[in-house]
Amino acid sequence: MNPSPNTTEQGDPRSFPRTVKLLLGALLVAALFLLFTPRKEGLEKSPAVLDSNMEKGTKWSAASLLKPKMHGRTANAKTSRSAEEIISEKLTAFAQNRKQLMLKLAKASNITVKDDVMHFFEVLESGDRAEADKLFDALQKQHNKNPGEIGLAWRPIQEAGGVNWELMNWPAQKVLDYGDQIFGSLKPGMVYIGGTDPGAFLTSFLNETGDGEHHIIMTQNALADSTYLDYLRTVYGEQMQTITGEESQKAFQTYIEDLGQRIDHDEKFPNEPKRVLSSEKYTRENGKLQVSGVTAVMSINEKLIQTLLDKNPGMSFGIEESFPFKSTYSDAAILGPIMQLRAGPEDQILTPAKAADSVSFWRNQTDLLLADNEAATSPYVMKTYSKTATSQANLLLARGFTAESEQTYNLALKLYPGNIETVNGLLDVYSRSGRANEASQLLNDFVQKFPEQKGMAQDFYQSRFGTGAAGGK
Repeated sequence: MNPSPNTTEQGDPRSFPRTVKLLLGALLVAALFLLFTPRKEGLEKSPAVLDSNMEKGTKWSAASLLKPKMHGRTANAKTSRSAEEIISEKLTAFAQNRKQLMLKLAKASNITVKDDVMHFFEVLESGDRAEADKLFDALQKQHNKNPGEIGLAWRPIQEAGGVNWELMNWPAQKVLDYGDQIFGSLKPGMVYIGGTDPGAFLTSFLNETGDGEHHIIMTQNALADSTYLDYLRTVYGEQMQTITGEESQKAFQTYIEDLGQRIDHDEKFPNEPKRVLSSEKYTRENGKLQVSGVTAVMSINEKLIQTLLDKNPGMSFGIEESFPFKSTYSDAAILGPIMQLRAGPEDQILTPAKAADSVSFWRNQTDLLLADNEAATSPYVMKTYSKTATSQANLLLARGFTAESEQTYNLALKLYPGNIETVNGLLDVYSRSGRANEASQLLNDFVQKFPEQKGMAQDFYQSRFGTGAAGGK
């Protein structure tokens, strides 16, 4: 495997889909197909239909399924074992954990588990990460060809493969440190919504192999996939109100209708500001609207996140974004390196002092990471923290703290200079403050260093400053 950079608008093959197609069918039946490249990631899905009739199986709580006896989540200072030894023990435990869950889901759905799946878990339990990675790649290819073959039981296999991939690329101590950052921020009973691969996979790994509170862990990226919704309903249906197929269909239909209205506006009034985003790809075939791209899927996922919040008014949610859900920013709060959705009245008030504290947090975090050779030389670590800092900068900017957001964006670029999401945020800052020259210089410098991202960077620039493209010839 040879993954590309791990940021949202980069077309990252580990955290975001290369191709996502949404096909609008008859008036009463809408089908959502998610086509992803064969990778181990939170978004990685095979074709799924919104109105799936897949058997739901018996509901149970995750806690009743997963009760392995394991050591602490991240602590290794109190033991003579190395970080690698702790991670290896946890990987064996997690492989057993996911195998147990996979078998229970397969049994509930009357699915026969093939020998190659069991062999994958056996190899993973043995600690042979390279061989397990090869075996998972083969399983992924089979799943892409026939996604209904194993149904709900695919997600535990995917998580096991995703965790293994992350552990092959993250330094062991940095995995434990990352867990300390995330779980040290979560409040008791909080549901954690991961976005990136580490945010979804490493947190699941550490959550299930720790002695502390076991949180509900989910990913924001797969909510538009009916099979993933079935999985959440089956595993967590007794602990929270999950999203139904009908609600997923409604979110899809709402997006299509809204997009259709914006398309009609732009066609009727070509001289007015465009309402369709440049990232929204669509065609009309036989009178039916067809759309593709990350923006479409994430627009639907954003509506489904709001549905999930509305259905669980008594629960708190923490999130590590993969794609900005700006509709959640008005009542969100900063929570360590992540954000709390629908925070309480006191927490959601973002004061100048809190904004300054956030900048200080990321300044200290940046200094620590850059001074840590193990972290600073790992693009996987640096990209992950850069992305998380960028998400908080997005929140700061949305809440009117322009100076603080700019400082945080710049810290995110220090962590990982190739983060085009960060560049996008800074262009937004420059646009709001009329700093076209600085925006042009930023773009020129970025595309000179990262020419493979020139097209996306120029699109962001032109969306704010018009057609006078910067960034070289």
